[in-house]
Amino acid sequence: MTEDKPTPPKRSYKKKQAKKPQEPTLSEELDPLFEDALTKFLKTHAGRKNKSLKNIKSLEHLLSQFLNSFILIGYAQDTREFVSLVNARDEQSADSLSAALNKFIMNNVNNGPKYPPML
Repeated sequence: MTEDKPTPPKRSYKKKQAKKPQEPTLSEELDPLFEDALTKFLKTHAGRKNKSLKNIKSLEHLLSQFLNSFILIGYAQDTREFVSLVNARDEQSADSLSAALNKFIMNNVNNGPKYPPML
């Protein structure tokens, strides 16, 4: 009993045509421009962010000279980002800060802000 093996399909050899050089599309022309613009933007933003972080660290160092523990909440003027700083040296200081913050919030929520805020 002989099995008939299927014959593989014959390969056809076509002459390769030389590819014509294509003109770059608008997308390909603009990609380097977008890439450069994005790189410049990110470098500028990173520089601002680093400057802001240095300023916040300087402020933290200054406040820690005068205050044992503190909470600072606000927005950075240049980057308009939320900033929160908590400095408590031990668990007791952290608990005291938490109690003071709760008291501050409860005193100022119902009556609106008082200037200067009272604890």
